[in-house]
Order: sequence, then structure tokens, then C-alpha cells
Amino acid sequence: MAKSEALSQPGFELDVNGQVEHLSEVVSMSDHDITVRRGSNHSGGFDDWINAALNNSLDAKRDFRIVRYDSNSRPTLGWQFTDGWVSKVADGEAITITFSRVEIFRP
Repeated sequence: MAKSEALSQPGFELDVNGQVEHLSEVVSMSDHDITVRRGSNHSGGFDDWINAALNNSLDAKRDFRIVRYDSNSRPTLGWQFTDGWVSKVADGEAITITFSRVEIFRP
């Protein structure tokens, strides 16, 4: 995926430790950062992860995955991220996550 490529259609889910967060958009992805925009329903697990990172908690690094869905709610593409931590929160909705490695998979 090219840097700063908007991937807002049709839908994404972020899964961290079994807690699923619906995303309204994957804003951009680079070699070691991804910026996502949260959907209207927020996951408590994602909130916990954000708070752990912002509080410099020792357990702030977590593996997570993002899956893209088509207009028929079928998974089409996924990314598995290793050692991710929330590095920036803007406007409470735009979340930048820094990671050490990413692998693409087909769900």
C-alpha cells in the first residue's frame, strides 16, 4: 500500500487481543506506522490499549491485525502487525500505531 493512500471503502476491523474495533478508515500506512480512524462503536479493549500506550505502560506493545471487508461484508485482505503501540491520538478518532513488522494475508 502506498504511503498516505486512503482506504476508506468499504470497511475495516482492527483486532487486538480478541477485542474488535470497527474502523471508519485506514488513513495511511508506511513502513512502520499506520493511521486509522475509529468508527462510531468503540471497543473497550482498544481503549485499554490506547491508555496503556499513552501512560507508557510496559504492556503497551501488542500484536494486532486489520481486515478489510467488501460491500458484502466478506473479508478480502488482512494485515498482521507485530509489536504495535499507539504512538499518537488526534481528535480522539485518528490513531497512529507504530509497529515493528507487518505481513499481508488472505482471510
